[in-house]
Amino acid sequence: MLAKLRLDQTKKYEQALVTYKIAVMLIDFVAGREHYKRIGAEQGGISTWDDIVIEKDKNSQIHVQVKRQTSGDFGDNNDQCERNEYLTGPRKGQKRDLSPLDQTLKNLAEWCKDIDISIINPKREFWIELPELTTQIKNGLQIRNLKDLCEVQIKPAVTTVAGLQAQADIDTNIKNCFDWLTTWCEFKDWEHILKALKFLKIKNSGLESEIESKTEDKLKEIFISDKLEEIRLKILSYTIENTTFSGAISPRNLLFELKEYIRSDIKIWTQIDHIDNNWQIMGIHDLESNTEIERPCKTIPLLWSNERYRNLNINIAKVNDPLTPIHESIFQLAMHLDGNVNGLCANWDGWKVHIENKIGGTFGVHEDDFEGIRISNNNASFNTSGGKIMNTHAEREAFAKEMSHQMAKKTWKLVSEKILGRISQMDTSQSPELRDAVEVRWNVWQEIITKDESILIPLLKRIVHPNAEGEEILGHLRIGPKTKLLIADALFTCLLISVALGSIDGEIMKTEDGLSIGAIGLSWWSGPAGKVKKIRKIDEEESIDDLIGKEAYDILILSQSEQPEGEIYKHSISDSVNIDHSLAAGNNPKLLITKNRIFNSIIKKGSIDELQTYLKQKLKIYNESLTETLNNNIS
Repeated sequence: MLAKLRLDQTKKYEQALVTYKIAVMLIDFVAGREHYKRIGAEQGGISTWDDIVIEKDKNSQIHVQVKRQTSGDFGDNNDQCERNEYLTGPRKGQKRDLSPLDQTLKNLAEWCKDIDISIINPKREFWIELPELTTQIKNGLQIRNLKDLCEVQIKPAVTTVAGLQAQADIDTNIKNCFDWLTTWCEFKDWEHILKALKFLKIKNSGLESEIESKTEDKLKEIFISDKLEEIRLKILSYTIENTTFSGAISPRNLLFELKEYIRSDIKIWTQIDHIDNNWQIMGIHDLESNTEIERPCKTIPLLWSNERYRNLNINIAKVNDPLTPIHESIFQLAMHLDGNVNGLCANWDGWKVHIENKIGGTFGVHEDDFEGIRISNNNASFNTSGGKIMNTHAEREAFAKEMSHQMAKKTWKLVSEKILGRISQMDTSQSPELRDAVEVRWNVWQEIITKDESILIPLLKRIVHPNAEGEEILGHLRIGPKTKLLIADALFTCLLISVALGSIDGEIMKTEDGLSIGAIGLSWWSGPAGKVKKIRKIDEEESIDDLIGKEAYDILILSQSEQPEGEIYKHSISDSVNIDHSLAAGNNPKLLITKNRIFNSIIKKGSIDELQTYLKQKLKIYNESLTETLNNNIS
């Protein structure tokens, strides 16, 4: 009965310890620090060293032996440091039995006897955990003496066999350790002992109550404070249910069971790794299902929000040129982070120049807006495991496509909110007619795009990427929260034109007469392809002909220009004969719209007829000019 009680106490002690170590693993994982990857038991391939087995990383393990000795000693009081024999009884003359601790060290001696520690894989550590250090190993030798030998006397790359022998000659405790290890645990000599004890640590962890208190203190780092005992017991229960810990416990799977207890001020993260040509995504944004990991439909809306502190960790050190689809999607996501959300990127100094060039140095909002992106060098990167692996081209391309789709959806949601705001703020003091018609048209366009989402990304890209910039500029990387206002302004102006000139059922960006509507929503751009890159205003005189000439729309809107169209064409708006329709001039839209004073004043009046008259008059001027040019050419 007493033996059974001791066994139960040892089991409880082991459970308290493993709960604490799992808590440490979990807290470090959630906090985005280097952490244990898995914790289990009855594995690792080394006899008796399997009470707890911790996977530090894919090439490193910690084997923990749990020894609960609070009363009595290891073995028998008659056990001497040099292994002695039974002096009486039926086993007189036989070697005394090994204690559990003796057997543990004997197995360590056997394991390390013939190994080459310079090439061992995985690397190993061995810990002995027990409540306190005064427990006697043999008569005259305590656990604390073994701890001193391991931690004080043995220093990696410094301690020598000769040095240990010399210390043993003057230190009885070291001599007793040598006698015990060589006669009870089958170590051959000091060289064998030194080789093994470099791997060994002795830890006095306190009693169960102390460990439980320490566990709850650790859990306090990320979980709500009034539920700490409940959380600790849930971890214990989870450990017991994943029985005898033979199935190793990983932090994310456990966090799924405890997600309701996470404090609201804890920084949430997603991490993307590209190491040795292996791609992995991991994180704690997507905890809806234990079988799904960081799906773009869950992570992107959260990373592109400003509700709480979040991180996007990008462990992609090698700058890749050209960018693959997955690179493009990752950096598009990162560039549009804002507020309390930060990007941490390996080798950001190298990546920054490359990404800046890919968007022409600007999002199109301000001249120097790229400098405001919330990405910095990741100086505290950590390895994680158990994430979603993407090792084939098909897997990575599918993931990138889904990311692109979800970023477009989120952008569209933000843009839609802004357009609704524009509509509600329209001046109706003279007439609500235009506002009401725009709202109806907007509802129709939304329905069309909802039914066919393939329209969305090309629509957004055309607004933020002028054709004149060329394909060298990855304009779609500008799609995101940073350009939502530009896109909303452009589409709102398109709606005004569509209302005034009518539309075709089932189509967007086209008038009832079949004229195509297009908008360039940028305030700034990088200039025409093939020329020196320079960030310039969208209507800068030097390059406006290149900008307009590469667009094929019948109606072209420069929604961030306030110049009168005549200023852009360098002539009076009524001077039709000066419009250049020659092939050398490139494309000229039938109608060029800017947010000039006259246009804005018409919109304020709220009259569809007045807006229609204004636009049709401009179309008439274009047609007259074209007719004049054709007649001159015939003549």
